[in-house]
Amino acid sequence: MTNEKGFTLVAVLAGLFLLTLVLPLFLSGYHFWMSQKPEINQFSMHEFYVFTKQLEKEFQQSESYAVTASNDRLLMNVEGKTVSYERYEDKIRRRVMSQGHEVTLQHITDYGFRKHRFGLEIWVTAGNKTRTRYLLHPAEWAEQKYTYIEGHNNYVLSGQ
Repeated sequence: MTNEKGFTLVAVLAGLFLLTLVLPLFLSGYHFWMSQKPEINQFSMHEFYVFTKQLEKEFQQSESYAVTASNDRLLMNVEGKTVSYERYEDKIRRRVMSQGHEVTLQHITDYGFRKHRFGLEIWVTAGNKTRTRYLLHPAEWAEQKYTYIEGHNNYVLSGQ
C-alpha cells in the first residue's frame, strides 16, 4: 500500500492560475468601489432625486395643498392628514399632523416652494448650485392641457 498524500504539480499550477485570474479582478473592483464612495456631509444629487420622487408621489395623492407666504413650508392634505415639509437646521423634514421628524433632504443652504397654476415648483440650493423641480397636481392638470418638454423636466401649456 502506498500513502499518497499532498498536491500534485498540476493541482498547484491550476490553483496559481485561478489566483492570477481572480486577484486582478478583485483589486480593480475594490479600487472602483473606493473611488465611487460619496463625500460625507455633502449634498448628494441622488438624494435630491429620491426626495423629489417621494414628494411627487405624495403631492399627487393629496386632495389639496398650500404654500406659506414665506415659501418655506408646504402643507398637504393626504388621506385626511396634514403633511408638512419644512426646514430643520440644514435639512428638509416631513411631519404628519405636526408630529414626527423624518429627514427627507439634508446638507442644504436654502430652499423654497412656489405655487404655480399647474402645481408646485421646488428649488433647493446646496453650496453654490440651485436645483429646481416642477411637480404637477392632478387637479390643476385636469383643468389645463400641458405638454412635457423632453430633457427640461418642464411642463408648458400646449399653446405656448
